Parts: sequence; C-alpha cells; structure tokens
Amino acid sequence: MINQIDEKMKKAIRQVEAILVSKDYSDAMANSRLTTEEIEKVVSEYCGKIDVAPDSYFQNVKAIPIAGTDPQRWAVDYDLWIDGKSSDLTLSLELTTTDSAGNYTASIEDLHVQ
Repeated sequence: MINQIDEKMKKAIRQVEAILVSKDYSDAMANSRLTTEEIEKVVSEYCGKIDVAPDSYFQNVKAIPIAGTDPQRWAVDYDLWIDGKSSDLTLSLELTTTDSAGNYTASIEDLHVQ
C-alpha cells in the first residue's frame, strides 16, 4: 500500500535535502549506500544548484512500505529541486522508524536521473 508521507517523514527527508543543498556530503554518509565521491560526482554532473523544495511539493511524495521489516521501513523517491524547479534528479531514500513516537531516519539508497 502506497502512503502519503506524514510530517515526521517529511522532516527526515528535509534533513537529507539540507545536507545536499549545503554540499556537506560527509554528513549524509552515516546512513548512505553511496560514497561522498559518488554523491559529489552525480551532483556536479547535473547542471544547476540544488534548492529546497516548496512545502506544497510534498503532496506528490509517496512512501512505499518495505514488507517484512522490523522496525518498519519505507522506500521514497524524491525528485530534487534544481534552480527553483522540480528536476529529474531523483533521491531514493529509505526511511526507518526509530522510536515509538514515529520518528524516522533517512538513508540515501541512490541518487540518479530518472
């Protein structure tokens, strides 16, 4: 079942987005399948500057539950905003429930043109 993301999922996504906007890729490495060099390469090859997406964009973002995970995990594809516009540079994330309050951590699974 595909779900609309909630505010706590949005917060976890925003944290990764902020790292990419600031270009401090080492902060993303604790929870990433990609190396710092891989992230830098993809971002540098894509023309433009990563921006923060408007809040209204999150109406289009969906979370897909990953079956058989405990704690529950969700797959999310998030199209990054470049130079103030939605782009085809897609951030694939895995959100993991971290506590009983429903907070999440986000790990970068992939960064690619879709």
